[in-house]
Amino acid sequence: MTAGTTYVASYLTSGYYSATGGGVAAIDRSPLHTGANPAAYVYGGGFPANPSSANYWVDPVFATGG
Repeated sequence: MTAGTTYVASYLTSGYYSATGGGVAAIDRSPLHTGANPAAYVYGGGFPANPSSANYWVDPVFATGG
């Protein structure tokens, strides 16, 4: 990973999904940082472009070691 570079973690479901409105906020814990409304969504496929504060209950894992 490179400092100052934006990375995207995403998933696609073919069925139902869980979401909690307002369930996630900006993250500022080194080495990870996000802006306001860090979640994004799109219905029907494609690159997510609609900012959201919803928590979709999917947890990417970031590991700093090898």
